[in-house]
Amino acid sequence: MISQVHAGMWRRNGYSLLNQLYFYHNVKCRSEMLDRDIVLLQVGACLIESNEFLIHLLNKFNLMNWANPQFELNTLKSPEEDSMRQTISLVEEFLGVLVMLVGERYTPGVGKVTSDDRIKKELIQQLCIKPLPHSELNKTLPEDVNHETGMERVIDQVAEFKKPGQGTGKGVYELKPELYSEYNVFFYHYTREELSKSEETQRKRRKAAGEAECCPPPPLPPLTDAFMMMANLLQCDVMLHIMQVVLERSVNLRARSFSEAQLHKVLHLIGYALQEEEKQYCQFLLFTERAEKWGLEQLIEELCSNPRVEAHKDLLAWTLAKYRQVAAPRRQGVPANTAPSTPIQETSQSEDTAKEEKEWRAKMAAQKRAKIMAQMTAMQKNFMKENAKLFEATSSEVGKTGELRDSAMDLTESLEATPVSLGPNQTSKVTTEHTYTCILCQEDQTVSADGPALVLAAFVQQSTVLCQRRKTESLDMEESGGDDQPDPLLLPATLGPAPHTGTCGHVMHSHCWQKYFDNILAKENRRPYRLRQPSSFDVEKHEFLCPLCECLSNTVLPLVPPLGALQPPQSSGQPAQTNISFEAWLQGLQIALKYKRKLTNGVRNLESRRTSPRIQAIRAQESSSEQNQSDFQIGDTDGDSQPLQQLLYTCPLDQVAIELGDSGPNFAALFSADRNLAEQPKFSDSLSDIIILYSQATYTKGLCVHPHLGDSRVPLMTWKSCAYTIHSLECLLRDMKKPLLGDLSCRRQDCLESLVRIVGVLGTTWNRPEIISSHALRLLSMILDNPSDGPCIFDWDCFGVLVPLTLSLPSLFSSDQPTPIPSGNTQELNTLKLMFLSHVVKILLTADFSEGIMPMDVDEEESAVNSNILELVSTVRKVAAVTGGENAAKLDARVVWTQVRMKTE
Repeated sequence: MISQVHAGMWRRNGYSLLNQLYFYHNVKCRSEMLDRDIVLLQVGACLIESNEFLIHLLNKFNLMNWANPQFELNTLKSPEEDSMRQTISLVEEFLGVLVMLVGERYTPGVGKVTSDDRIKKELIQQLCIKPLPHSELNKTLPEDVNHETGMERVIDQVAEFKKPGQGTGKGVYELKPELYSEYNVFFYHYTREELSKSEETQRKRRKAAGEAECCPPPPLPPLTDAFMMMANLLQCDVMLHIMQVVLERSVNLRARSFSEAQLHKVLHLIGYALQEEEKQYCQFLLFTERAEKWGLEQLIEELCSNPRVEAHKDLLAWTLAKYRQVAAPRRQGVPANTAPSTPIQETSQSEDTAKEEKEWRAKMAAQKRAKIMAQMTAMQKNFMKENAKLFEATSSEVGKTGELRDSAMDLTESLEATPVSLGPNQTSKVTTEHTYTCILCQEDQTVSADGPALVLAAFVQQSTVLCQRRKTESLDMEESGGDDQPDPLLLPATLGPAPHTGTCGHVMHSHCWQKYFDNILAKENRRPYRLRQPSSFDVEKHEFLCPLCECLSNTVLPLVPPLGALQPPQSSGQPAQTNISFEAWLQGLQIALKYKRKLTNGVRNLESRRTSPRIQAIRAQESSSEQNQSDFQIGDTDGDSQPLQQLLYTCPLDQVAIELGDSGPNFAALFSADRNLAEQPKFSDSLSDIIILYSQATYTKGLCVHPHLGDSRVPLMTWKSCAYTIHSLECLLRDMKKPLLGDLSCRRQDCLESLVRIVGVLGTTWNRPEIISSHALRLLSMILDNPSDGPCIFDWDCFGVLVPLTLSLPSLFSSDQPTPIPSGNTQELNTLKLMFLSHVVKILLTADFSEGIMPMDVDEEESAVNSNILELVSTVRKVAAVTGGENAAKLDARVVWTQVRMKTE
């Protein structure tokens, strides 16, 4: 009944049942209630055959179906969220009962202990939570018939009294350090709150002491002769099957019945079994020998490198080490309770055992490989049958995909060459379709632009982790009255507050997630406020928990097809035809800035666009939102018109082409003013709505405002979130001594791919090219014009500007057409060169070259580059009026070039 209550299966019984459970665990009543029931179960475990006893227990908990190895497949036919949650909770309670049966032996007659040993155990467990004064510690112990707890007899043996400091407060008892090893995280007298607090306290203590951050099971006292058979529970077939089932479902990432508490308790039971076999209290206990037949060691070893159970990696490592330590004498052919007769016999037994183990491992590996190959062959055949039309369409398009796919030899040669991502020599893109399984409906879905949208549970938050001058910026905001918000146009050089996006990597259909989120809202709204308990998420902030891993989320990240698959067919040949020098391209941008004009408080009609109920709900909030009046503010008015404040525009593209002269046609070709709207990718309504929803999340979290579909800062905050998230990921991998794209987990790779693709198609989905064109002009003015009232080169981060400039620059001259999807053409290559030059200029202005590291000998090519670098240093510092420009000729060119290269790598 307690397990059913914890599983939420007794919801309409008021406080009567809760009061019964309270007194059942209360210190004044548990000696004659809970403790008696545990002893009664232990008696049953000794008198009934172990397998039969566990089957009875499984039946009482209604877990016979759960113990079936095909349980996960059977639940797919009738996926019910409430039923699965109840099953998971019941399994955790069932494993908790097994832990109590095996581990709670501090009862005279069950274990070889005395009444004082039992009191010591209670005191040790209570002091593992926190130091306690005498009065509180005494209240945690039950009283005998003389109303005495017996604490005074044993307290000095387990604790040390700490006097209050300076005559104030209360003195407390602290546990002796040598007794921390007897801490049991699943002590049966702990409440859930005490269990959580004690585990957190012990983890912190072990971390401070340099020990593994886990709480391994404590050593157990020996059982009395009457209860000796209770240890057989640890090695019977049903127990080993239960352990195998939990470990296999922990390895299987698609298992819906997995929970970390199940794995924790199973590892605790395995630890008990290993300690029992090690101490040889029971001569019949051969846990490691029987566990090998069930493959428990291999499963534990596989879990050690599984990121899903990162919280228990130290406990897994401890269990695996203990397993191998206990099994070592048997594997070497030496019985645990006898010594070898002669060295020759020991050597022969060891060699035979090693040979048998090697043959067994080779046989198991061959069987596993054969099984995997058979599964892969079957899956390939099924896929080809189900997608016969797709293979026919693919074979008909092979001749149209270019010279790269003409032959296998050409493809091999191209892959061996160094890939080029930008510019006229760009390597041909090879895109592949990805199929994901929805964690809610378990249906497979391919990522496509016109199909149902797939989403990742994500969490967007305003982050200051990378901020370099956090205190200074907070003081500046206080002096300005808190109205000085971060500039949404750029990411500051100090990497100040910016929206960060993270995801757990679990995929859902957008409509499945919407239904799940609506159910959460309905459930929270139906619950009376007075009965609400503090939860880990706030629905008023649009927060929810991932249905699979319960990771905190507040939005969803849409999965977008690869950008190369969204390009029109003729776009692949366009970059090779456009050949313009960097100088001519830069001159064209300067001409566009020369004709820059402001459009203030003008009214421009907007095209009617279809809106979904979700977007209509967001627009309904815009009337009540309090927006800051700034250059980026756009407020809705009645009808389909909007007043635009401080929008920028420039001359037509033809004017720039004429003034450029011979380079004019090539410059105009970069912007493709005559794009065909029919060739733009068509996104499904569900995918477009989710992209807009995510952009609103970055906008609201990044600026602390209400949703507003028409605000011009919406794309800016999405671009900033992408740049900041990549920055944070690069800092993390750099600290771990790993390359940026060479060692990404699946979760981080999905997050990075989705972010880059979302910002790539945002201009097409948001469909406000006049605002994006204005953003491009502002960025170019900041970089090239450097106005006195604007930010200088030291105020912005080069990568934080590269992202919005790359995505907005194609709309510079086309304020009435959707922004094209990035394709890696010459335009983007020149944008990268421009921002890289800005980064180099920063280095030349701030670096101290007088105390440089002398480089090694360089070849003639590098010496030719070094000959002009001193002139560049002098020119840059003179233009910026930086002290030291006149002494640039005295510097060593090799030192300067070496420092520049080191700081740009």
